[in-house]
Amino acid sequence: MALISRFGEGEERVRIRAFQRSVANLGMSVGMGIAAIALAMDTRTAYLAMVLGNAASYFVAALFVMQFPPMPPVALPSGSQRPSGLVALRDRHFLVATVLGGFMSMQFAIQNIGVPLWIVQHTNAPRWWVAVVFLINTVSVVLLQVRFTKVTGDLTFSSKVFRRSGLFIGLACVLYSFAKGASPVLACAILVIAAMTDVVGELLGSAAGWSISFGMAVEGMQGQYQGVYSLSFGIANIFGPLIVTSTALAMGRPGWWILGAMFVATGLAYPPLIRSHLKQRERILD
Repeated sequence: MALISRFGEGEERVRIRAFQRSVANLGMSVGMGIAAIALAMDTRTAYLAMVLGNAASYFVAALFVMQFPPMPPVALPSGSQRPSGLVALRDRHFLVATVLGGFMSMQFAIQNIGVPLWIVQHTNAPRWWVAVVFLINTVSVVLLQVRFTKVTGDLTFSSKVFRRSGLFIGLACVLYSFAKGASPVLACAILVIAAMTDVVGELLGSAAGWSISFGMAVEGMQGQYQGVYSLSFGIANIFGPLIVTSTALAMGRPGWWILGAMFVATGLAYPPLIRSHLKQRERILD
């Protein structure tokens, strides 16, 4: 993220990050296809080739990164001094945004843990329908993530986009819950609609999150701010599986509704946070 901040300004950074995510999802799709071939062959040679090929891909990626030209340190305005210490950790508004981003990122625990186990253990949909749900998400991100950056803008507008993201993900949680007890055909249809609703929320939230993380950061200290914001994914990785399994999977339909309410509440918290941040920024500038 810090490197991306040097390649562009404003919303251009968001588009670059969106393109990177689309390519990453495309790469994961190719990787899953190769892994499926190795699993189908089920031989030692196939598994070794898969592992060694994966290792080689990191060397190829490193070669591409080495092609980047050296970048000079970010110049501060004349007469100003570089603040000492971790400024981002003293920025209360940014820390709150990071925590909220962590809660919103728990949607990935729903996609990777909650939905697959829900389909297999609690619905009448066939087990292989898990792959269909994954496919809907992956293809949508590859094809639409860059386009969804057009719905973001300044901090105020992006906070409203984040609010919409929470509403879509919350609705998806409610839809997932109704797959339980439905006939196989109806369950499959509900899961597809829920997955499509979920991915719209994901696309909106990702674009808005990047816009907010870049926009709230102090220029010249993007590296520090993006490093702090990356903690949001750590929050999601630590608490996401626990929250999803203890609500949706343990409580069933009411658990899904609790999850949905959490995402809606998280989205609703963004606009007042950004308003407070902008008022503070105006006071500092004055």
